[in-house]
Amino acid sequence: MSIDGKGVTLPTERQVLIDILGEPSRVSRRANTLLTWDQLGLVAYEEPNDGLIVQITVALGAMTFDFWPQRAFSGALELQGAALRSDTAMADLVRSKQVKGLIANSKQPYMADAVFGDL
Repeated sequence: MSIDGKGVTLPTERQVLIDILGEPSRVSRRANTLLTWDQLGLVAYEEPNDGLIVQITVALGAMTFDFWPQRAFSGALELQGAALRSDTAMADLVRSKQVKGLIANSKQPYMADAVFGDL
């Protein structure tokens, strides 16, 4: 995937993201370590066992989690050639099958059309 034109391949090391995005605004310790970039609208999930970043969450709206970015993502994100912006309807992207490996999961309590996949 690329974020604002900068390539990121997951899993990756924390320093790779810091080199691309700058230092995170804050770091929260949970089951995973969560790195939050408030101004960029991004959260990265770092596994405790190997320290690798395995997921990047793009905040497309406000949530009440204490680790959630203060601002929504407003940059350009590309997943396998498909553009993703804050106004992208995730369910439409999943239905289009433009991005392989994405599924809509309506069981998530925090987002009716949460998207998961091997990006």
